[in-house]
Amino acid sequence: MVFIRGTVERLIGRFLMPLVTVAARVEITPNAISTGGFVGNLTAAVLIFFGHFILGGIMVWLAGLMDMLDGKVARFTHRESVYGAVYDATLDRVGEIAIYTGIGAYLIVHGQYISAFVAVIATGGSLLISYVRARAESYNIPCAVGVLCRGERVFLIGLALILNFLSRFLNPPIHHFLTFVHLPHRFPPMPVTLIIFAIAILSPVTIAQRLLYIKEKQQLKGIE
Repeated sequence: MVFIRGTVERLIGRFLMPLVTVAARVEITPNAISTGGFVGNLTAAVLIFFGHFILGGIMVWLAGLMDMLDGKVARFTHRESVYGAVYDATLDRVGEIAIYTGIGAYLIVHGQYISAFVAVIATGGSLLISYVRARAESYNIPCAVGVLCRGERVFLIGLALILNFLSRFLNPPIHHFLTFVHLPHRFPPMPVTLIIFAIAILSPVTIAQRLLYIKEKQQLKGIE
């Protein structure tokens, strides 16, 4: 997993380098890019709420790329700062909440109350994953570990939204099967719901992985 993640990040980094150079040349600040990514997430949330899943998924990915771009521009232009890092992290969390809120609100409007509740759990889990990393790094322990880092969450949510059209093919056979076995059912947008359930389940796993990693690093460094 770490090898795959590192390889993907390097490939995306190479893709972003021309954009980094352009941003530095026209003097776009890292904070401006962070703000642009935040606006992108808000736009995605609105699109999702109104059922424009493909556009919403693309916007989620674009906002994710901007989130990667701001840090690279900050390092490239030597504009790294504590305020910039905190500002970026804050907008990332609010943007993530907006995406889950858009999904949850859509599910509630369409009567998918259980799935909406799971979206709330996924939101809390995602925020805790980031919180654990932030707390660890405040003690100088790098903690970008676990099966469900932010990059994976952004990729999976965007992919699920873009592939939502598959639900029109998946729902009929499932509907007929559940009717045949006399089980009550309602049908949320299948790919999106599956990913939300996966995030809700894997978030505690990732948190546990990070806590164990921090404990191991603490013992190696002899920190109390």
